[in-house]
Amino acid sequence: MALLVLGLGLTSCGSDSGPSTSGTASPTTSAGASGGGGTTTTAAAGTAVSIKDFAFAPDTLNVAKGATVTVTNDDSVTHTWTADDDSFDSGDLAPGKSATQTFDTAGSIPYHCQIHTNMKGTIVVS
Repeated sequence: MALLVLGLGLTSCGSDSGPSTSGTASPTTSAGASGGGGTTTTAAAGTAVSIKDFAFAPDTLNVAKGATVTVTNDDSVTHTWTADDDSFDSGDLAPGKSATQTFDTAGSIPYHCQIHTNMKGTIVVS
């Protein structure tokens, strides 16, 4: 029984989530979204964005102040998640890796992939 409890405790400890960012983003007041035809999602804290097929999905994400957003690279190549105003930068996200950022200030924060500059998105914090 003790080994079972110990085994369960070990499986819940730590994981390699790859590069992450933390702290407060300094959002801009830019109203820019990533262009027509994209998707918009509204959600509470603990929100996810996926990188797949050389795109951020959703490309516009509405969150409440204090929300933590996790971006996961579900693509087959390395990408970055970088604020246009440099308030956050995930660094290189290899396939399968994630980065998180908490947004404590209201505003619109456009972001992009530094490697593939046509990839763009926006976090809208209210």
